[in-house]
Amino acid sequence: MTKRARMGPIFASALLATLPSHAVAQEVPSGSAFGCSMLDSLEPVPVIEGLDGMFFRLTDLRMNHPLSDRSIDLMVAFSNALAERGTTLIYVPVPTKGLVMPDLLPPEAAAYGFDFEIATMMYLHFVDRLRSAGIETVDIQTPLLEVGEPDYPFLRTDFHWSPSGARAAAVAVAEVIRARPGYNDLTPVPHVTASIGPREIASAFRRSVQARCRDHIPRAVTEAFETQPVDGGLSIGAGIFAAEARRPGIMLVGTSMSQTSEFNFDGFLAEAAQLDLTNYAVTGGNQFGAMLGYMMSGDFASNPPHFLVWENPIYNNLGEFGGLAVREIIVAAVNDCVPLTTVTTEAGVLVAEGPSISLSEGHFLRADVGASGAYSAEFSIVTANGIAQNAIDRTRRGDPTPLFYLDAGHFGQVDRIEVRFGRPIGASASVSLCSDGGTSAS
Repeated sequence: MTKRARMGPIFASALLATLPSHAVAQEVPSGSAFGCSMLDSLEPVPVIEGLDGMFFRLTDLRMNHPLSDRSIDLMVAFSNALAERGTTLIYVPVPTKGLVMPDLLPPEAAAYGFDFEIATMMYLHFVDRLRSAGIETVDIQTPLLEVGEPDYPFLRTDFHWSPSGARAAAVAVAEVIRARPGYNDLTPVPHVTASIGPREIASAFRRSVQARCRDHIPRAVTEAFETQPVDGGLSIGAGIFAAEARRPGIMLVGTSMSQTSEFNFDGFLAEAAQLDLTNYAVTGGNQFGAMLGYMMSGDFASNPPHFLVWENPIYNNLGEFGGLAVREIIVAAVNDCVPLTTVTTEAGVLVAEGPSISLSEGHFLRADVGASGAYSAEFSIVTANGIAQNAIDRTRRGDPTPLFYLDAGHFGQVDRIEVRFGRPIGASASVSLCSDGGTSAS
């Protein structure tokens, strides 16, 4: 296999303040091998045509990806809270297609401000900042650049990685896992992977591009694989309500990169790490859908894994929602909660009344709807100053969750708490007062 050129280290921190954060619209040359036109006006994301039937989104040409100091602090708090329970967080920022396949970009990529060397420096800077903070973070760009022709690491007419890319990424993640202290004390679970033949990936991206092309563009077809445990061991990808008889080896949360069965990222990871694995990934869940689904399921509290692998494309900003989602998973990881005395009304509303409910900085209210789970919870907080209402909604792309955490540190003395769920509550429904243990304080 031929290997893609790899740039040497670049030390140019002075450039950070001057890098473009978005594509710059300019006149670009026309011409297409498939009679395509007006790809730069596609909605919701414009596209450019590269070489050898490779298509790129303009978002694949981003030069910089936000990672604030606050986001790093919250990630450290989450990692530390997991470590207190014996779980190691492994963060996997998936690079963009442009960062992995620069040799197939068209010349006009430069007209949109893309510079491969600077973009690579920024990716590695992103990884190094998390590593320097103590978070196990895997550089996925390096192994993906080493995937040779014709097994491209990304699909030609889709923005997802191919099974070849998924395998290279999984091996890199497994190397980090196997190097962790205590790994050799775990019981190995051997796996074997076999080809299941060619499969076509359902791709909305390809359909939207094809609509602008006169000739047929390549289909998103790839050789697919399936991984099974050897000698009837524990299964892979058992789902969000899987129950393991012993402490799980790997919990995988992520996006469609991890969830799409044809890519077999979970199988490749289980094989390379030689551990059992449960897949909690959610297609369309973006950066937090899968992680919230797992941490709010209560599975972590009852049986934390040895390793929690978080796959997340680098363009999914960890600070997009002001840190609230990360703070919620921190409190779930800390799991320091005291039940409040509650009653259930005939209308199915959970009610907790004072006068002993006093909320201060670092306090969260946890509402548990019971075994059935729900997609939403509405909190009504009654204080001397009036009633404050706060709603929490989960993505419908994942399974409903029993737990909802509300940041309640600013309410002070509370007279009454009411919680309404989007589904009927179970017999075990409850409201608890939880502490973040000081881990998410600014």
